[in-house]
Amino acid sequence: MDSERLVSVLKSGGLSRYQAQAYVALLELGTASAGDLADASGVPQPRIYDVLRDLEADGYVETYEGETLQARIHDPAALVSDLSTRIAQFQSATDEIEHRWTEPEPTGQEAAIVAQFETVLTRTIEFIEDANNYVQLSVTPGQIEQLEPTLRAAHEDGIYVQLAIHSFGEDELPDEEYLAGICTEARVRERPAAFLALIDQQQVGYALHVDSPSEYGMLIDDRGLAYVFSWFFSTMLWELWDTHYDGRSSDPPIRYFEIRRAIPEIEALLEEGATVRVRITGQWVDSRRPCQLVGTVTEVSYEGEHLDEGPITLRDLVGRASLVVETDGGTFSVGGIGTHLEDVETDQIVVEEIEP
Repeated sequence: MDSERLVSVLKSGGLSRYQAQAYVALLELGTASAGDLADASGVPQPRIYDVLRDLEADGYVETYEGETLQARIHDPAALVSDLSTRIAQFQSATDEIEHRWTEPEPTGQEAAIVAQFETVLTRTIEFIEDANNYVQLSVTPGQIEQLEPTLRAAHEDGIYVQLAIHSFGEDELPDEEYLAGICTEARVRERPAAFLALIDQQQVGYALHVDSPSEYGMLIDDRGLAYVFSWFFSTMLWELWDTHYDGRSSDPPIRYFEIRRAIPEIEALLEEGATVRVRITGQWVDSRRPCQLVGTVTEVSYEGEHLDEGPITLRDLVGRASLVVETDGGTFSVGGIGTHLEDVETDQIVVEEIEP
């Protein structure tokens, strides 16, 4: 079995894609530094330390300090045992496969209309399984139950999950203990809403009329179209509604995947005189090549910053919104998805340090 196939099997057995890549590479290398392992496995350098930490917590590898952090395989019996327990689960899945094989195959197009919600749900599960950073969902409590295993795996893998739960008295809301295992944040909208899945601001699953004669859905894999649904999620399904569960960290590292979510909190820190150090990943606007900035936020700017006194509202942030980050390599402006005005279009903002 080649390495690519082994990675696929380990992923099916419960490891994340990055965990599987790192483990297979470490099998071949024997012992390696975190940096060398990232290069050999294809795991992004910013993620390799988290991946090793999680593998070590599961007993699959062990790390130790040399000149740099070193890693080696722990007793393979631990992983072999865990894989063995999955065999029964795969066996029980065969009936489900037989049921689903008649569903329409997903097209290679960037956007497609499908006739059944089940197809949207199936593709949403696949989107979440391949997520790199961020999942936003508008779901009923019943749909949460259908997605629970996938959400739990994504949450354990460090994916940031937002749940906009729409419930209007027919279903019991999940409690905080349950939500803590499957998401980062949850809010409740006490009225009907569409099913919506947004993954990494790129992929979309959408169904307006679930379980009705006019049932249909949309599947999208396009950053520009996903941006429209992102605003729909923020304005209609999230900002107006009460928090039901909040598992975000209040201490660094604090992750943001929307610049308009980061700006109010960073601005408040700057007004208090704090120094805010960040790590930003995204793309250079002019070349579309990936980039990473590490530096200090010197300024925030947004269209409505002079409209009113008091807390920032979504109206203030509807137009241009950006950060200015001073790095060792220069000072750069950072905008949100779809920006053409700043130097960098951001995918993730991590506040790594706050100095009073």
